[in-house]
Amino acid sequence: MQIRSRLTYQFTWLVSAILLVSYLIIYFFSQRYYEDRFYSRLRRKANTTAELLVNVNQVDSKLMKIIDRANRDILLKENIMAYDTCNERIYRSNDTIHFNIDLNRIKEVRQKKEVRFSENSLDILGIVFATPEGRIVVFSGAVDQYSAENSKDLKKILLALFLIFVIVVIVSGWFFAGRAVEPISEVIKQVDTLSPRRLEERLATTEPDDEIGKLVLTFNRLLERIENAFRLQRTFIANVSHELKNPLTKSVLSLKSALLKKGNRQIIRQLYNLYLKIPGN
Repeated sequence: MQIRSRLTYQFTWLVSAILLVSYLIIYFFSQRYYEDRFYSRLRRKANTTAELLVNVNQVDSKLMKIIDRANRDILLKENIMAYDTCNERIYRSNDTIHFNIDLNRIKEVRQKKEVRFSENSLDILGIVFATPEGRIVVFSGAVDQYSAENSKDLKKILLALFLIFVIVVIVSGWFFAGRAVEPISEVIKQVDTLSPRRLEERLATTEPDDEIGKLVLTFNRLLERIENAFRLQRTFIANVSHELKNPLTKSVLSLKSALLKKGNRQIIRQLYNLYLKIPGN
């Protein structure tokens, strides 16, 4: 895998993970906010019902039902039930919606002051309301349709944003990764143009202080050492050739002088012919 592809892949995974965690946190706290808001509405309804039942003498169960039906802020499958100090039910706003409220549940609310629970797709809140005669228990429940719809819409929005941002990250990551590896590609092109006949050439860099610039400087120092090695090699070959040339020259002169003499002329001529066959003579 090329460096550009690897950088794009890693950058995409990193940003995608950050986005995913961020969106999960947003979704979680949004759910908590919708839930708290819904139970806050249930609490207000329970308190309002308890105050009307306890503090207003003219209000009875029948009148309370009329008031509840006239109320425009009605939740889906809403029902409010109140129990007196003897744990006897004194009010129920909706006769078609039933809560399974037993004595243990009432005692739990009296002990904890406020209890949340769910039953048959209904979210129910039980609270204690203090009166001069004692404490009554009020249960307010309904279907949290508003939170469910908002959560569904929020999930769609976050999912769409996540996909859009991932695509943007892939494109931008590919672009910026290309710009990051561009100096490396330029160095490769310069190295390809080098040859043993032009060892004096050096690589050029625009940013000598970054990692790519330091790599180019290292290459240039390596080229300098190679150039020095080649120079020493040529000098050594030239010196060896010079040192070998002088004895051979003397030998040739001696052979030529010997040829003028009568003795061993045939042998000396053969040696002289062998010398002439040596390259460079």
